[in-house]
Parts: sequence; structure tokens; C-alpha cells
Amino acid sequence: MSNVDLTRAGTFILLDVFFDKEIGRVELGKGSIRWFGKNKQKPTQIPWSKFSACISHIAVILCTLLILLPVVASSKDNGYTIKYDGGSVTEVKSGSDLRLYIDANQIRFVRHKEEVLVIPPTAITEISYGQDVHRRVGTAGAVGVFTLGVGSLVALRESTKHFVGLTWANGEQKGGLAMQCDKSEYRGILAGIEGITGKKAVDSTTITAVAFGQTDSQKSEGGLSKANWEQQPFTVRGQALEQGMPGRS
Repeated sequence: MSNVDLTRAGTFILLDVFFDKEIGRVELGKGSIRWFGKNKQKPTQIPWSKFSACISHIAVILCTLLILLPVVASSKDNGYTIKYDGGSVTEVKSGSDLRLYIDANQIRFVRHKEEVLVIPPTAITEISYGQDVHRRVGTAGAVGVFTLGVGSLVALRESTKHFVGLTWANGEQKGGLAMQCDKSEYRGILAGIEGITGKKAVDSTTITAVAFGQTDSQKSEGGLSKANWEQQPFTVRGQALEQGMPGRS
């Protein structure tokens, strides 16, 4: 295209507009823009001053959106809904719903917009998952006061539950908890905690089997021996059933 001096009277540029097929033509002239719609006899004329005002309004709207979008994004609740299922947090009852927030520098548990527990990532000593997290949390960190949740009573029977256990040591303060996660958020919670702590989550079922000398054949024949079953703390007496690790390969 050759240079066209639109400041001269009578000069203009014609642009054909297509959307799959031609839908019209734009005429850019000295004083105005004219739009020729397809199969229309008379063009729509827009003075440059009006066109400039429209562009200014559009620019203001776009700038406002660019400012507001980060604010809207930051106000979004990025927490997880979990069920506290036993641990050393005495002010929270087992079975209570909490919100879990995995921030860059802390792990927070919130109830009714009030923080009930804040753990620095460096204080986490172990992350566990699977049906045996209640036993693991209760014994791993020499946790003092440890209350069991309802989940611990049915964990051996219901392999579809998604449990995550945490233990921590923050100076002289040691603790642990078990939480039940939604199956759609289970992997995300594990990955998030692993990410900020730098620790790999361990399979609580495998740990329990190894710790008490349970072989694969013993496991398939009915679980732990009576002697080992007796010495396990926090255990519901009964037949140990095969325990799966939902959502974790």
C-alpha cells in the first residue's frame, strides 16, 4: 500500500471487512469514518472527534478492568474444606469442619474466620496419608494430648475415606492431627503441603505394616497378629481389613 496523505481534501482509504465473507467496507477520510454495510445504500458516518471519544471510553474501561481483575482474583477464597478428625488441637472438636489454607510461609486452619492453628512449614516433621494416619499421628511425634475422631473408628472398614496426617515440632511445642479431605481436593492438599515443606508424604499403611513386621502374606491372610494388634495404641479391636490408599498411587 502506498502512502496516502489524508490531510488533503478528497483523499481516503477503503478497507474491505470480512467475517467468513465480506460484510462491509470502511472508508477512512480526512473528516470522518464511513461504514458501508453489505447491501446498504447509505453509509454510516462517524466524525473523527466522536470516534476518538469512543476510543477514549473504551481505553478507560479496559484500564479499569485491568486494575479490578487482580483485586477480584486475590479476594477469592483459595482454601480447602477439611474435617478435623482427631489430634492435639484441644480447642477443636473431632468432626468439626475447618478451612485449610496453604500459604507461601504457613499452613493455617480456620474455623468461622478465626485461626485455630498456624504451622510454619519448617516445623512439619511428617506428612502421611491413607487409612492409618490416626495411628501414625498418635505415635510418630510423641504427641501429648491426642483425641481420636470418628474417622479413626471406621478407617479400617471404609477405604474410600481420604485421610491426611500431619505432625509438627515448633520449638517445645509438638503436635499432630488427622484430617479427612474431599476426594476432589485430596491430591491438591498433599501436593500443596509437600511443596511448601519440601517433605514427601508417606503411606501410613505401609509404615504400619513394616513397623509391626507384617508381611504381604500376613496382610492378605487377615492383617496383624493378635500380639501386635494388642500393642497398638488408639486401635479399635476387631479384624484388620485390607486398607487402600484412595487417590494416591
